[in-house]
Amino acid sequence: MSESKLRFAVAFDLHYAQPDTPFDDTTRDMVTWLNDERKEKGLVAIFLNGDIIHDSSPALLRLRDEHLTKLETPYYVIKGNHDFLDPNPASPSAMWERILHPPCPNPLGRS
Repeated sequence: MSESKLRFAVAFDLHYAQPDTPFDDTTRDMVTWLNDERKEKGLVAIFLNGDIIHDSSPALLRLRDEHLTKLETPYYVIKGNHDFLDPNPASPSAMWERILHPPCPNPLGRS
């Protein structure tokens, strides 16, 4: 019987857009590293566990468009307490599901 391996990555507390931090550089480095892991080790899924943005609803769109779209592996994002929430249906944070989910409906390619 052959051995099967399921490789996934977990990242958290990105705090994208936190003032006085190199958040763009850090995020770019993370995306590069994750893409390298996919090529070198067969990474099949990424879980971003909360606080991906830092109290900034517009940062969610920028993070998605400038960085997350460059990920070569399916990813799933879980909201954290700094992932700005707003009851206004027209705000980016209220549209979390439409903006980030599902990035891939079937990340492992199973039926």
